[in-house]
Amino acid sequence: MTAFLIYIKRCLRIKMFLAVLIFMPLIAIIFAVSGKDIIGDIKFGVYSEGDFGKHIAKELEKENTFKFIVYDSIEKMMRDMVVCEIDSGYIFDKDFEKAVKKLDFKESINILRKDSSSGYNFANEIVFSKVLNVASPFVSNKFLNDIGIDKTVDEYYGDILGRLNVFSFNFIESGDKKDIERDFRFENIFACFALIGSIFGGAVCIGDKKRNIKKGSFFNVLAFSSLLVFSAFISTAICGEVSLFVFFKFAIFVFTSASFAYLFTFVRNIFLLYGVIPVLMIFSFLVSVNDLWIGTMRVFYDIFKWIFPVGLYCDGNIIGMVGYFCAVMILCIIKKEELF
Repeated sequence: MTAFLIYIKRCLRIKMFLAVLIFMPLIAIIFAVSGKDIIGDIKFGVYSEGDFGKHIAKELEKENTFKFIVYDSIEKMMRDMVVCEIDSGYIFDKDFEKAVKKLDFKESINILRKDSSSGYNFANEIVFSKVLNVASPFVSNKFLNDIGIDKTVDEYYGDILGRLNVFSFNFIESGDKKDIERDFRFENIFACFALIGSIFGGAVCIGDKKRNIKKGSFFNVLAFSSLLVFSAFISTAICGEVSLFVFFKFAIFVFTSASFAYLFTFVRNIFLLYGVIPVLMIFSFLVSVNDLWIGTMRVFYDIFKWIFPVGLYCDGNIIGMVGYFCAVMILCIIKKEELF
């Protein structure tokens, strides 16, 4: 344990490595901030008179796309608009119900706005959809009357329900969820960064072996991997994708990524290792974005994920990650490596 802590301190003294550790959380913060629903922060006021208008106001208050605030007076709504609490306001006056029943919607809703107001251009469609829900029985009744059916929509609907040929639903099973649903997740990208970063620990280990410092060589790589995976986990948490299972996966991935990086210490040529890092980076990234592998390409993915174990992480294959680590340890024992 003492040797491991010494290697941790050694890692933290490398300025470039510290920059990489800080880089992932910074990227996560940028993603988290840019991913916020800015449109959802726009607020609108609603003032209504009469039952129809109040019903629509209640429906708009439940809306999630924009925030609608119901006011009990036009004056208060106007004050909030002046101080930019709301972008603009919708007014359903007492004549609105008459307009709906006559199906005369032209200029039936008043919009209170100022020169800087612009959000109502986006919200108008939502307001119209709520109005249409209220007006639909009147529209349907007019349609029935126009085609010669002397019944209201409620009466006609009751007749339909009494028949045997009412439409029904046919349920189709979608199959195995994991085969059809592979959401893009930031944790997979951060795990990829951690895996590639761990290879630099392998490069440092090669330098130590050239200086005949062989004892505890795996601790060297494990120190790099631990710090990188910790940074990846923090970054994942910032993006809001953290869970107990994600924590458990990252904990196992510390050893999986370290064993992957340690394999490159067998190369002995540090320049050759630095030369293949870009190739490893590209393939690891491709494996981490498993949405790309569809159809017959899944066969290649199933092969590459064992070469680049970030694929095992993305699949949540705990047994595979543990098996990968054990296989590398057995290989190191056969080669008589001084791991600890």
